[in-house]
Order: sequence, then C-alpha cells, then structure tokens
Amino acid sequence: MQPVRVTKSQSIAFGKTLCRTIRAGQLRASATTTITGRRLGPILHLSRDDYYSGGYATSSVPVAAGETIEYLQYRAEGTCFVRVHGDVIDADLCPLEDRKGFVLEAQPQTEWWIERLVNGRSQGWLLVDGKNVKESGRTF
Repeated sequence: MQPVRVTKSQSIAFGKTLCRTIRAGQLRASATTTITGRRLGPILHLSRDDYYSGGYATSSVPVAAGETIEYLQYRAEGTCFVRVHGDVIDADLCPLEDRKGFVLEAQPQTEWWIERLVNGRSQGWLLVDGKNVKESGRTF
C-alpha cells in the first residue's frame, strides 16, 4: 500500500475500505449451542464482491460446551465473523450478541484501512487507528 500524507483536522474523502484481522480473539462455549449464519468456508480473505455474491448457504454449526472458537471481527448490526471447525461463518446473530452460551476470552485485534480519494482518484491507503487518523464523523 502506498503511504499517504494528510494534515491535522483535514477531512478525507474515501472510496474502498478494508477491515483486516491481525489477531483472532476467542470465544468459549459455556453450553452446547449452535452458531447460525452464512458458511464462507476455510477462507483467509474475503473480497467485497465475494461477500455480496449471494453464493454462500446459511447453515447452523454445532458447538460443544467448553469448545473455543476464533472471534475474527465484529460486523454491523450485531453480526460478526467467527471461525468454527476451520470454516469462517458470517454469524447472524454474533455469539456475543446472543448473550447466552459464549464467554469472551479475548477480543480480536483488527485494522481499518481506507482508500483516500482526491478528485475521485485514489491517492493511497490510510490506517484509521485513532492515533494518526481517527474517525470523527461521516457525511454522505
């Protein structure tokens, strides 16, 4: 990714975004339960096109009491990505939102990258880390 310079308090127009899991968190099942959502398979990367393709079936995956699953990242509106038995599930409802059956052992560590646009053209990518670049609101 090409580094980008911006000045303090500068508003940034952006196009594409990328959410990257640096280190998976962990959820432990406190009871036998199931996780329901789109089964994405044994993936390491998910493009926007693939995410919206409609090519993934919804299924319920059983999880035994005491089993630990990977918590990859929180998504919008109570959903999240988890890895269960080697497959990534776009869980709807996220096991943490369900509030029964799972205990948070560790939060995932994620990064949010945005593609900076100037006059509609890409000028590189910025890490929104709350230190050098932080979100202070969005306009549409």
